[in-house]
Amino acid sequence: QTLDVSWAWDRGNLGSSLYDMFGYDGIFVTDGNNITRYSVVNGKFRNQKVEHWIGAPLMSSLRTALDASDGACVVTPMEYHGQPALVGAAWIRSGGDKNVQAEPGTPSLLIFIDVLTSAELAQMGHEYGIEDLHVRKPGEASPDYRQVTLGLPLGNGQVTMAWRSDNPGHDLVVVILPLLIFLMCFTGLVAGIAMRNALTKARLNDENAFLLEQNRLALAASERRFRDVAEATTDWIWETDDDLRFTWLSERFPVITGYRIADWLGRRVTEFIQEDSATLEAWFHQPGHGG
Repeated sequence: QTLDVSWAWDRGNLGSSLYDMFGYDGIFVTDGNNITRYSVVNGKFRNQKVEHWIGAPLMSSLRTALDASDGACVVTPMEYHGQPALVGAAWIRSGGDKNVQAEPGTPSLLIFIDVLTSAELAQMGHEYGIEDLHVRKPGEASPDYRQVTLGLPLGNGQVTMAWRSDNPGHDLVVVILPLLIFLMCFTGLVAGIAMRNALTKARLNDENAFLLEQNRLALAASERRFRDVAEATTDWIWETDDDLRFTWLSERFPVITGYRIADWLGRRVTEFIQEDSATLEAWFHQPGHGG
């Protein structure tokens, strides 16, 4: 209830820094009788009533809102010389400090007012993707671009907000839609080429599989003919590897020799034929040479 200008203004506890750093255009303290006791306007210490500065009755509605908010700060929009302004208010109380003795009666009121200038509105709009956000003045000429307007009701009047509309639907039709169509056609073309290549490879695989099967059948037929010829002859036919070990013996082998085929598979032919092994082995490696 006692005004201490030295603490508030001279020592900067409620002074110009609130305007310089945070942009509060009006700072007011009123007592329980709604009389303005302290005011800072545009960073300057002034003796000015809050309702005279805002140009509208304000105190009754603020106190009603604070009574309903159970002591929490309230914020309400107002109109200030054609610009929107945000008015925040809260009771000045002792809070949780037990060393401060609460004064009886209606508490004083602290009011902060932030007038949204053209630069602040433009910056706010840019942050939310709304370009050229401003208050449309009466008689303002129509711009050469598509503009959207919206009436904004405030506590003591109304302002008309306007901003540039980039017409995203037009950009969608003119720019994005053709690009999407091109991407779809390109994707379809790539998919068609890939499908054609896949079908060509599948057809080649089918042809190779068919030729492989024909070769397998021809080889099987050739093997059957060879077996028939081998079994029809009176002699026995055999096959060896590079080390002259028996790898195959015809079915005539046990009939003519009296030995079992399984006993001789894997053994050297020079063990079976009684001859000088060196001479016979050399003849096997170079048949027909040396007489």
